[in-house]
Amino acid sequence: MTTREKIIVGVMCLTIAYGGYELIGQDNGKKRVVSSPKTSPMEELRGFVAEVTQKMVKEKLADEYQHMVERAGTAWVKDPFIPSSAPLNDQPAPQPGREPSSEASSQGPELAYTGYLQLGDRRLAVINGLEYSTGESIGTRGYYIKSIRPDMVVIGHVREPETIQLTIEEME
Repeated sequence: MTTREKIIVGVMCLTIAYGGYELIGQDNGKKRVVSSPKTSPMEELRGFVAEVTQKMVKEKLADEYQHMVERAGTAWVKDPFIPSSAPLNDQPAPQPGREPSSEASSQGPELAYTGYLQLGDRRLAVINGLEYSTGESIGTRGYYIKSIRPDMVVIGHVREPETIQLTIEEME
């Protein structure tokens, strides 16, 4: 056993001995009694709310805070969580009767195959600046990496039998 190991074992033994002394030695046979709080958590919460309310009444709030407090209790004119029919950006709203998902799925995702890495038998493709291995999904639209070659990546879709083949884009 080296000197370093002897020191570590010695410090460990001293720590265990001190822990045993703290646990057993100081009590002298007396049991420790942990005092429970005299008030319940709900009573403490009610007291805190009453204290904050009293302080707010005594102190005058700044104008903007006063406005916020006044508006907090009023009814909402329009709920922001209900979807609106207005478009959120400059693109036109989808036409009724047309399905945008069928159009997007036929076009495929905008992907650029810009790099290839091989670490042992593991192959990685760099697509849109991110590294993917075989079987990994790309985004949340159901696309995944089917196979990786140094010059080409084959991308499949979970619901469609057709594949997308991306050739590597050489950087100049």
